[in-house]
Amino acid sequence: MELSLPVIAVPAVIALTFKAGIYVYARFSQIHNLQTRLYLLFLFFLSIQNVAEIFVFHALNVRDELPYFELKLFYASTILALAFLLNLSLTLAFDGRYETSRRFLPAGIYLWAVVLEVLLFAGTLLIKDLQILDYGFGYTATRVPGPLYFLFEIYALGIFASVIGLSLYGWRKQETAQKRLKNQILLVAIIPMAVLAFLVLGLLHFGIKLFNASLTFPVAITFFLAVTAYAIHQHRL
Repeated sequence: MELSLPVIAVPAVIALTFKAGIYVYARFSQIHNLQTRLYLLFLFFLSIQNVAEIFVFHALNVRDELPYFELKLFYASTILALAFLLNLSLTLAFDGRYETSRRFLPAGIYLWAVVLEVLLFAGTLLIKDLQILDYGFGYTATRVPGPLYFLFEIYALGIFASVIGLSLYGWRKQETAQKRLKNQILLVAIIPMAVLAFLVLGLLHFGIKLFNASLTFPVAITFFLAVTAYAIHQHRL
């Protein structure tokens, strides 16, 4: 098999490198609050996602093996990253205005995430198998959905829709300019990821495999990181 890993893995490698730089910058900044911790946890699991992508490419293009565990690791890290993203958007949209209930609002989404993780690793109810895709410049893989895969689709698309709605709410309703700016920046940063999520999952739902998350999401995530890096540096957010 021709070694095409360096080409097909470029988006994931670039995104992982970008995350490492932002993580170091944010980790050693002087601001350490709940929003910072949620952002760094979101960033951490996105990094695990990129590592899983690279190992998927390596297994298929170098070792000539089927990356069952690597694909599940990709989904596992995605599930957790999305949970922290929703929690982050909640703290930005309602910052300072629901102190008592703030601990309980994300509980449902974390419980859903735990259920998805159990289904993912405990059997074939979520992902039944994998399918290899050949894009000409390298091989990647996609899931063959199990009978409960729709729970992941609802989870992922629901979170992206909720983050957009919460960001719009916080942009309009927060009482200070800085808090409104945080929500505005999150909204701008998340739109490409949300569009890709609806596009990829929607097409896969109908059996159309023109786009693959392992190839397209690193680009959208890098845009997200570029926007948030600007916010961290320029506005000390």
